[in-house]
Amino acid sequence: MINIENLTLDFVKEDKIYYYQGESYEHIEDIALKYFSDKGYKGLFSQNSYWWNLFSFLFWDEIFDVIYLARPTSNGINVSFYPDRPFYSDMPYDLFQQEDFFCNRVNKIKQKVNIIQEDGIESVLTFNYEKVEKLYNTFSDFLPKNSLFRLIHYRGEYSLEELLVITKYVKTKDILEVLLYFMNNIAENRSGFPDIMIWNDYELKFLEVKGPSDSIKKHQLDHLKLLSDSNINTGVLALNHTEKKLINLEKKISETNNTPFEHTDYSYFFKKTERSYKLNNYHARFLENLKYSNYRRKSKSKISLIKIFFWISFLPFIIFFWIAKLFYEALKKKK
Repeated sequence: MINIENLTLDFVKEDKIYYYQGESYEHIEDIALKYFSDKGYKGLFSQNSYWWNLFSFLFWDEIFDVIYLARPTSNGINVSFYPDRPFYSDMPYDLFQQEDFFCNRVNKIKQKVNIIQEDGIESVLTFNYEKVEKLYNTFSDFLPKNSLFRLIHYRGEYSLEELLVITKYVKTKDILEVLLYFMNNIAENRSGFPDIMIWNDYELKFLEVKGPSDSIKKHQLDHLKLLSDSNINTGVLALNHTEKKLINLEKKISETNNTPFEHTDYSYFFKKTERSYKLNNYHARFLENLKYSNYRRKSKSKISLIKIFFWISFLPFIIFFWIAKLFYEALKKKK
């Protein structure tokens, strides 16, 4: 059930800046976070990027699996990555190709869903988060946009602790159902998630924040319904709405609550399968290439040192030989 929280707060907006309780804020979501902070909640700006990060760190290996695509992209490319071109692309070529990304990896995604359920979502999330940190440290000098993957900016966006918050309040299966819907068509489903996430010792909520002049959009209602149907506490926070605007919002929310949300049945992914997991990892290939190039560099440096030692050792003999030869030629001429 999508809920509505209607609040009247004493804030003003001047020149695109909000003023509330003697402080200035760039976004109305910051006022909402301040309000709930005063009520004892912790919170963060989640919107789309929080879910992008969950997807990225849980399914990192599947994203960066080097596979042949079922059909070429619009550019005629038929492989997800070119392993021999370091950081030629910060995403697989089929990422935004409607359902292609999902269909090209469906069996491996199913196996990963099983692994997450067996090993624990916290374990997989922690392992991959730390792995990506090591990858970033290894490849940071090669990253043109300071990012390993198009959908995340690893440094400073969300801490591991912040990403783990949802796992303490929401069942693993419910989180995975949201991510499966997201993966099914990343191009269309990647935007529309609620603005903020707040939590205390007893509950977690995802809230879409709407100011006095804001209207809720269909794709935002769809994502609220998706989360609600996945047993995730969701709602709309209406700030300083007029009575007419509030009635209109309540009508839209009521219609959404009473309309079934149509999406693919993902029950297939939660059936256990034999654990046989083989991936052709993009970064692993880079590490191999990097180690090989470092080995060649060291080998070349050893050869160079041997050459230098050789020339230093034999240079006096060569000089003596030419001096002796010149002296001999001079004596021959005198005779």
